[in-house]
Amino acid sequence: MLSASRQARLLINGCKMNWIKGEGQARIFVGVTDDVLLCMTPKCASSSIGYRLREYWNHWPKKRSCHDPILPFYTIDERQRMKPYARIAQVVRNPFDRLVSNYRFHIQQTKLAKCANMRRLGFKASMGWFEFFDKVMSEPCADPHFAPFWVMEPWPQYTLRLETMHDDWIGFQEWAGVRLGDLRHDNVTQGSADWRQYYTPLMRQRVERLYARDLEAHGYGFD
Repeated sequence: MLSASRQARLLINGCKMNWIKGEGQARIFVGVTDDVLLCMTPKCASSSIGYRLREYWNHWPKKRSCHDPILPFYTIDERQRMKPYARIAQVVRNPFDRLVSNYRFHIQQTKLAKCANMRRLGFKASMGWFEFFDKVMSEPCADPHFAPFWVMEPWPQYTLRLETMHDDWIGFQEWAGVRLGDLRHDNVTQGSADWRQYYTPLMRQRVERLYARDLEAHGYGFD
C-alpha cells in the first residue's frame, strides 16, 4: 500500500510521465476554438468528441482516428505555454465506472493493441479484473486512462459529465460560443453488468482514497 505522501508525489508528478506512443506527454487538450480547449479525458466520450471535432475542423475523413495529430492537440506543458489564457473545459465520469469501462474495453474487448503505453506498463490481454485493478492502483498516474481528473486539469472552467452528456454537450456549445452539432456514439465499450458488482469493500476503499478529490469535486460516489 502506498503511503499518503508517496501517493501525493505520484499524483503531482503524474502529468510529467510518458503517456503516449514514443516520447513525451499525451496530447490530451484539443482546440475547440482559438480560446477554448477541451481536456479529452480517455474513457469519457473522447472518441465521440474527437470525431465531431474532426468534422468541425474539416478534417474528416482523412484518417479514422479521433486523436489524429492534424487536430489542434496540446500536451499539458504546451497548453500552459501556448494557451495560458484559454478557457478550459473537461469531461468527467464516475471513477468507479471509468475503471470498469477501461477493463471491459482494453481487456475483455481485446483492445489493448490500441494503447502502446499500457502494453509498455505491463498490462496484458489475459489479465483478470483483480489483477488489472491492482496494476492500476500501483501506478495510477502512469497512463491518462486512469489518472485522476484533477491531475490532468485541476481548475476546469466548464465541466461536462458523461452521465448527462446530451444536455451538458448542448450547454458546452453555448458556453464555448460554437455550434458543433450532436455527438454520435463511437468506440462504445460493450457490457451491461452493473459496475458496482466488480468491487469488494476493500477495493471500494482504495478507489475512494485515490480519487477522493475527484469524487468530492464532482459529487460522485459508489451508491
